[in-house]
Amino acid sequence: MSLRVRTGSLRPESRVEHLVQSFGASPMARVTAIVGLVAVAVIHFEQIVPTIEQTPLLGVAFLALVAGCLFLGARLLVVGSRHIWLGVAALNTLAVAGYAFTRMFSTVFDNQDVGNWSQMSGLGALLIEGLLVALSISAVVARVPVADLSVAAPVGEAHEQQRADTLNDSLADSFGGRSLA
Repeated sequence: MSLRVRTGSLRPESRVEHLVQSFGASPMARVTAIVGLVAVAVIHFEQIVPTIEQTPLLGVAFLALVAGCLFLGARLLVVGSRHIWLGVAALNTLAVAGYAFTRMFSTVFDNQDVGNWSQMSGLGALLIEGLLVALSISAVVARVPVADLSVAAPVGEAHEQQRADTLNDSLADSFGGRSLA
């Protein structure tokens, strides 16, 4: 079996698909997530001093949350990889779970907020964190390739030719579309 390498560049629609894949989700989703992460960081940063005075361990957790939000926001600015989106989802899920946990149980972290579900900054943070979790899951799911179930998978020689064509396309893209023959 011989391999051929095509010359030329990517088709225009392939360029767009390549950009979307390399940047993760759409630029609008990334900007929305960055703004949301900054908002969560600001809400918690504003509460750091009084929180550290009352419950120092929770204040340290707030600092970690602020640092995590800023780090992930900076990474989304540069790279929108699946791992970053999963980090955004995980961090905000933990923040929501922490809020709920400290409202239901008296803990070492926070023994003063049991039953205090109506704190406005907490509710605002919950709203933004929940939206960030949903946006992150959406961005991760959008990147998962969906197989076309209406077409049967190629078998035998057709399958081998398809694999060879895919390899040729990958090689050509890697070498700027130049022929290797």
